[in-house]
Amino acid sequence: MKKRIKTIIGIIVGIIIGVSTTVTAGTIFNSRDITYSSSATSKTNVKDALDELYIKASKIGECPEGKFCLTYKPIQEVKIGNYISMTPTETDYNFCVLETGYSGICGHLVPSELKLWKVIKKNDDGTIDVISEYVSSNKVAFKGRTGYMNYVGILNEIASHYKNEKYVVKTRHYGYINQIETCESFSASACPGDRGWETDNGTIGTIERTNPGGIASAYWIASRYQSSTTYGVLSSKVGGTYEMRPFVVNSVEKDSTNASILPILTLKGNLQIKSGSGTKTSPYQLN
Repeated sequence: MKKRIKTIIGIIVGIIIGVSTTVTAGTIFNSRDITYSSSATSKTNVKDALDELYIKASKIGECPEGKFCLTYKPIQEVKIGNYISMTPTETDYNFCVLETGYSGICGHLVPSELKLWKVIKKNDDGTIDVISEYVSSNKVAFKGRTGYMNYVGILNEIASHYKNEKYVVKTRHYGYINQIETCESFSASACPGDRGWETDNGTIGTIERTNPGGIASAYWIASRYQSSTTYGVLSSKVGGTYEMRPFVVNSVEKDSTNASILPILTLKGNLQIKSGSGTKTSPYQLN
């Protein structure tokens, strides 16, 4: 390889000299007799210049001495449990129009407050699933039949506002796998309970979550449950357990206490990590 690079550079230098120098028959000289100038080298004769250019060529791709160079690595190198820093684009999301069962009640969330994400799955297509380390500071409330029927779909709609198009390819709320998002009617067959939340249950780690301000908060889980008399949904409970929250009991609609949002994102597979060590205190920073 050394001989090949030197030969190529020698040909280029020879062409340059040939253009600017006329050699007649009978002229006798060696490489030290010919001088030229070039921005690529500090040498003034062909032999030394060729040596210097070879050294420069052999170091292409290396970080120059005395300089600081960034070295990126592919996101596929992350491990389950590593932390990644990523800020959602939206700073204020109003969900007044969503049919939670609380007619006319407005509320808003601040997606950009959730900046720290934990790796929970590496997908076959190279994408990475991450869950927010914190839950939303503001909360969402559901009520009665309407809340029960629209529950999973609304949670997924809200979770979609926690994306950043540069990094995120897909979103969902914690607990959703492939359940019915929005039921067409209120009945045991049209809007059944499910156990989809169990898939995420094994990936979350600590059940109890706090908001970014450090205050413990219950959060919704995108799964429904039902019995012969009760229709309800699941949520976490402050203290580190899960609970069932009834929305309709013996045909009577119930008010639900509110709870926070816990989004899950799927990051693109072609991303690069520019810094960080993957810990909670030094999360990976994406390029």
